Parts: sequence; C-alpha cells; structure tokens
Amino acid sequence: MPEYGSQDDTNELLPPLPQGTISLPTSSNYLVKGSAGKKSPASNSGKQEDANGTVNEVSIRERLLHDQPELLQQFGMDLLPVLIQIYESSVNGPVRHKCLSVIRKLMHFSTADMIQSLLSVTNISSFLAGVLAWKDPQVLIPAL
Repeated sequence: MPEYGSQDDTNELLPPLPQGTISLPTSSNYLVKGSAGKKSPASNSGKQEDANGTVNEVSIRERLLHDQPELLQQFGMDLLPVLIQIYESSVNGPVRHKCLSVIRKLMHFSTADMIQSLLSVTNISSFLAGVLAWKDPQVLIPAL
C-alpha cells in the first residue's frame, strides 16, 4: 500500500532554507529511505542578488510562498499541530528530525503575524520543553 503524506513529502513542499542557516546534520538522514541527495527538478528558477552582489537562486516554491503567503499560512495551520503531535509521539530519531525540519521551514518562511497565528493553534511551550528535554545534540542545536 503506498504511503501518502509522509514527512519527506511535506518537507519537499517547502523551499530549501538559505545557505548559512544551521541545519540538521546530514547523518540524521541515514535511516530515512530516499532522503539523501533528492532535489526537486523545478527548485531553481530565478536569481536574486544579495547585499554582497552574490547571485542566489530563488526557487519556484519560495517565489510562490512570497507571492501568495496565504498558502504558507494555511499549510502551517493545517500541519503544525499534526507535526507536533507526530514529534511528541515518536521515539524514532529520523521521524523527529523530519518533523523539526518542516517546522523550522514553516517558521523561517513565515512572517511575524503568521507565526503569531500558528502559535495560537498549538501548545508551543509544551512542545519546546519536550524538544529541549530530548538531550540529543543533533536535535538540540538546530532547534535552538
């Protein structure tokens, strides 16, 4: 039976985080089937120049979220409580890492107002306490 709506699929719906951000260690993907080395064929479509004159690729997904922020907000409102529930009920490290990765992307690409509304649909303080209590440096460092 095919698996629908896996965390890997959810993670791929959001654009990649910009280079220079702290990310989950690549060793966290060693048990997640098919997670290493996958790249969306339509991920790079535009170019954007930063303050140093360096040209950065802007993905179609990132441009879509910028042009239609309500999509990201609805995506977050629907999935954040589910991701937190999956994270809290799982003891499997790779599953927890994928949940954190998606939550991290949601927070990164959301505006302050979006984050405020996302936090209203979940018990974020309990979730953060659980993350901090996990005592796995591969989870703690990126989560902080």
